[in-house]
Amino acid sequence: MLYHIDIRNFALIEKLSMDPGQGLLILTGETGAGKSILIDAIGSLSGSRVSKDLIRHGCDSALVEALFRVDKARIPDDILELFYQSEDDDGSGEVDIVLSREIQINGRSFCRINGRMTTLSNIKMLSSCLFDIHGQHDQQAIFQESTHLQFLDRFAGQAVQAGKDRYLEQLIRYKACQKALKELGNNPAERARAIDVLTYQIKEIEAADIKPGEETTLTERQRLLAHAEKIQEALSESYERLSGDDAGSILYEIGSVLSALSNISRHARQIDEIAASITDALDTLQTASAEIRACSDSLDIEPAELDQINNRLDLIYRLKKKYGGSLEAVLVFLN
Repeated sequence: MLYHIDIRNFALIEKLSMDPGQGLLILTGETGAGKSILIDAIGSLSGSRVSKDLIRHGCDSALVEALFRVDKARIPDDILELFYQSEDDDGSGEVDIVLSREIQINGRSFCRINGRMTTLSNIKMLSSCLFDIHGQHDQQAIFQESTHLQFLDRFAGQAVQAGKDRYLEQLIRYKACQKALKELGNNPAERARAIDVLTYQIKEIEAADIKPGEETTLTERQRLLAHAEKIQEALSESYERLSGDDAGSILYEIGSVLSALSNISRHARQIDEIAASITDALDTLQTASAEIRACSDSLDIEPAELDQINNRLDLIYRLKKKYGGSLEAVLVFLN
């Protein structure tokens, strides 16, 4: 839809800014009030012929500029490429388009799309997707074959949008590859250099023999080995305090408590309940003690392993830096 229009020094109009808003807009006024001038100004954005006679008397140039906001799906891909960048996508599915036409006193006119100079033919193609000006004998967009696919997409709506988006992504990649191949084909020396670089890159990645998830596994192992001595000391101390041979171990002391309670349990029923709770705690601590011992025994540490892991992670870091920032990106680059 048309969101805003600015007109400067066009025919009788010195300065006009208007926000049409949504819905139906009706311009009324007596003959000669300037309704047709406003339509002619908008029509200049459709790529129609303009004359320097349209410049307001005493001025050097005239300018018409309009802001449209439309569903991106309405714009054919070849026209969309004229002004749309993927980083401009805000996720709404809509795009803002600013068309402008400047007429100079020497008879020349300049066309712009979103502030960038463009050709009259491009303005014609794009404006045909944005608006129609209907007169008694004007052709309507419905009779133009170039608009039929747009109508079909709009009729299908969201049912086809996801598939179309995937298609557009692949089309962009395909055209980028086509462009790269064309550039290489025009320069044999550049093509040979590119082949050498790609061959080296493929061999470098293949030689690394990267596995999915390898970096996470290595990082965890690196952290363990870097603190292995501290971990081993803590495990040994914990095991000794729980299950040591001396009479002061935690399990020994709890056993003594249970023995004392057993001697008096026949005199009070609640003692049995307390003893049962302590027995459960003792079982839990015995299990924990066994797990601590097993964890300590499993710390199979080779002095050279940490250096090997550091070297491997350094290689992975270099590959990530060169080929995409993550191991997944490196593997995608290879494939």
